Amino acid sequence: MNLDNQRRARLLTMRVGEARVAVNVSRVREVLRATDLVPVPLVPAPVCGIVNLRGNVVTVLDFGALVGSREECSGNRIVLVRDGREEVGILVDEVYDVREIDQEDVFALDREDAGLNSAVLSGGFYHQGILYAVIDLEEIMGREIKP
Repeated sequence: MNLDNQRRARLLTMRVGEARVAVNVSRVREVLRATDLVPVPLVPAPVCGIVNLRGNVVTVLDFGALVGSREECSGNRIVLVRDGREEVGILVDEVYDVREIDQEDVFALDREDAGLNSAVLSGGFYHQGILYAVIDLEEIMGREIKP
């Protein structure tokens, strides 16, 4: 697992349902309240809606729907992430904090490990005995999911 070619990585940790997930903090633009979410009718899951971020419209995805842990859009926070020039919002239940981890502590993750769709996850790590799954932004951004 490669965390942006660095030996250590700083990861923003979050909760989606019962699952703990993380994303490289260098890809996080900001965290918004989910009250800023504007629902868009007749869009395919996992799209929940859009947010207007200072004149830029950003698609918001329900991470729980992406990993198969829930069917309806729900969450309290939108984590805006950027991969290159693309930007997307990820709807999560709770944002925790930033953890610094060694790349050697990240391992390959399969569906049995996390009980989640591992196609959008790039690995996992343990912190204080709790499993965190690392979000694969390249996989998420590569999907055709625009409203």
